Amino acid sequence: KMSKMANLDLSLVLLLLLSCSLTAARKNVLFIVVDDLRPSIGAYGHSELQTPNLDKFAKESMRFTNVYVQFSYCAPSRNSFMTGRNPMRTKCFNFLDHFRETDGQNWTSLPGHFKNSGFFTSGAGKTFHPGLPPNYDGNRSWSDLNQYPYINKYLDGDSCTVGKYDPKKGYDTAWCGNPPTMQFGDHLTINNTLIHLNAAKSMSQPFFIAAGFHRPHMPWAVPEKFVDMYPAPPWLPNGPAHPMQPVGSPPLAWHPCWDNPAVNTIYNTSLPMDLVRSLRKGYYSAVSFLDDNVGQLLKALDDLGLADETAVAMFGDHGWQLGEHNEWCKMTNWELGTRIPLMIKVPWMPQSMGAVSHVMVEAVDIYPTMADLVGISPSPNDATPLDGVSQIAVFQNAGAPKDPPREYAFSQFPRCFRADQGVGQPKGMCAAHDMVPAPRARTDLQLMSLGDNLHDLHDMCDCHWVPKENIDFMGFAVRNQDWRFIEWYVWNGTSLSAVWDKVVGTELYNHTGDYATAEDFDNYENMNQATDPTYANVVMMLRDVVQTHYKKFRPDAM
Repeated sequence: KMSKMANLDLSLVLLLLLSCSLTAARKNVLFIVVDDLRPSIGAYGHSELQTPNLDKFAKESMRFTNVYVQFSYCAPSRNSFMTGRNPMRTKCFNFLDHFRETDGQNWTSLPGHFKNSGFFTSGAGKTFHPGLPPNYDGNRSWSDLNQYPYINKYLDGDSCTVGKYDPKKGYDTAWCGNPPTMQFGDHLTINNTLIHLNAAKSMSQPFFIAAGFHRPHMPWAVPEKFVDMYPAPPWLPNGPAHPMQPVGSPPLAWHPCWDNPAVNTIYNTSLPMDLVRSLRKGYYSAVSFLDDNVGQLLKALDDLGLADETAVAMFGDHGWQLGEHNEWCKMTNWELGTRIPLMIKVPWMPQSMGAVSHVMVEAVDIYPTMADLVGISPSPNDATPLDGVSQIAVFQNAGAPKDPPREYAFSQFPRCFRADQGVGQPKGMCAAHDMVPAPRARTDLQLMSLGDNLHDLHDMCDCHWVPKENIDFMGFAVRNQDWRFIEWYVWNGTSLSAVWDKVVGTELYNHTGDYATAEDFDNYENMNQATDPTYANVVMMLRDVVQTHYKKFRPDAM
């Protein structure tokens, strides 16, 4: 009996040790997605912003300086990086479509890949774009929606009182400080994420928990204490050094921002400086609100004893322009519309903590990279491969791998003459004046001859509610360490591809030495050099790079 008891005790001890070993070995993911966040963070050289939590996080993370989304607004970008596929595969170019409708019916999403690999997966806030796909992809991405429902809501604190800008008061409808008694959707996201983290702590399986924050998306409605961090105008922030479109850029490269009455923009007319400063104050306040929210999650992770076994990723879903080039939105192919911050903390890779990397990264790379970092396959066993590549070599080599995973980063964006349909967007022309004859018969390959109307291709629609078959133009961009090249083409709505011999605009910008620091926001893309004979070979080379890359998605349309 004593021998049996001893054996039983030994078995229990071994089982306990094995359990402890498995718990210690598990590697988790906290996945933080932020709406409209450009690299305006102290850690990226922007000391005028108060972001102490993100700055501390950067010192513990791999901080990437050259990261680009594949589409510079919400739904297409999120459909892309949440599947690891290029928008030409997702066929999501606006708010009408999502990847589950066509080729993506059987794809494995980013959280779905973790779920299929034995992880507990849960989410809150804006990760996928609401409704695209429906129900935030439901049980195909998340583990137990009955016990841990996916919640994403705007609450009473998330809106500002409607009114007109008053320069004497320094007030506009774009931002406001609301009292702490009001409820904010991002606080709801924190609360639900904390519930998920607490539940995951007691689970034997690893977890992938996602939190999507709305701010700094407009309106910049935040608790008033964050507005108070930035004194009222005429306190600086200064306005942009280059408040007009790049010299020599094609008109359709520019986009009028109609997101809010306070920031309506007019071609070749910059906003008044007092309004510029006020708007920047609003954005900065919203970034500081975000900083506080992220800080709460990171503290909770530490308090729960999960910090050492959890990789934390924090990034923006696309860039944003704060008056540079006369833009107050995303929705461009320019640097500030497509560039995002990306910081990833991996405690079990100490050589990566506090390192900085200037390698080229696409947002679709985040999917295979996060999988690789926790030891699961970087790619699911889908018939359609991922377009993203794992950047794990960057972490293994303290930010400077001998052979960077990619040489180029690609982006695209459409332009449309008409707003065909949509909520709150009237059907008809997008400009306040007649740019081209309207109504216009639309055929895919027999578009009107632009001729002298080429200069009128500004004030165009952003195509939010235009069926993908009716898009008029698509701009394709490529970025390497030294250049950004953009070319705009007529769009073939039948094959959903560019008409490669119908070019309506070309752009080339020098980016040598650009590492996303404060001064860099105004130092680049101010002069289009595409027509300069000195750079003719660069244009030819990068045009070939763009066409070769995008033609592979539609080989039958070549």
